[in-house]
Order: sequence, then structure tokens, then C-alpha cells
Amino acid sequence: MSNQVGAARTVMRAAPSAHLRFGLICGFIILMWVFVLSRFPHDRLAWFAAAVAVAICATTMAWVVRFRLEYGGDAVTYRTLFGGDVDIDVRMIASAEVVTGARSYRDRFRPRVRLELMGKPGAPFRLVPVNIRIFRGDEFKQFTTFLAQRMRP
Repeated sequence: MSNQVGAARTVMRAAPSAHLRFGLICGFIILMWVFVLSRFPHDRLAWFAAAVAVAICATTMAWVVRFRLEYGGDAVTYRTLFGGDVDIDVRMIASAEVVTGARSYRDRFRPRVRLELMGKPGAPFRLVPVNIRIFRGDEFKQFTTFLAQRMRP
């Protein structure tokens, strides 16, 4: 879902399809635990495991809801659950490349399909991996158009 903030900044949030996907997965897991608890209502370990499953699902949904990419002017702000807000001056981006898979050991802990924003020497950031699968495709194309227009050699 994208909207304009003032006239200068655009905000991208997680696509409805991402909410649906994670919601269906979490709903299925919770439904399984409801079935287990209906069969074993006095099993304390089953209740504990069900509570852990619900907590994991709630954390996952919070992770999806928290994603935000805001851009406009010469600035980009990217927010994730674990990384917090990253403010980027577009003029300090050396390159922007869509990457799939793992090229190095550290890439195993990054999104599988991501936009890697590499900073110029002296930039306050070296690499910012942006998870692009969480956003709508048409919004992501608008963002890449914005980057292409704003990045300066």
C-alpha cells in the first residue's frame, strides 16, 4: 500500500499479498494447535507449545506490518523489525543492484531476493539490503525509477 506524505515523499508498505501469505501460514499453525488442544486439553506441555506458536505468529505478523520504505527528494528511509530505520541520502549511493540468493556467507542471513544499495566511500552506510519481495511490484518499479533519476555519479 503506497501513499503520498505531503507532496514530496512516497511511503511503501508491505503488499496485501504478503499479509495474506503470512496470515494463512500463521492461521494454519494456530488451527493445528487448536486441534491438538481439543484432543489433549489437560496437557500442560501442549498448552505451552501452543502459546509459543501463537507468539511466533504474532512476531511474524509484526515483522510484516513494520516494513516501510519511504522516499522522496534526495532521501530514502527503510524500516524493518530488526534493523530499525536506515536513513539514506540518495547522492551517497554508489550502486543499486537486485540480487538473488547468496554470494557470500553473510548473504544467508539477508533476504533471498533483495535490492542491495551500496554506499560510496565515506558514506555512513556500506550496504543496505532491501527486501523487495514484501512490496508490490509496481511500487517497487516506481522506487527504482526514482533511484535511477536521483543517483548521481
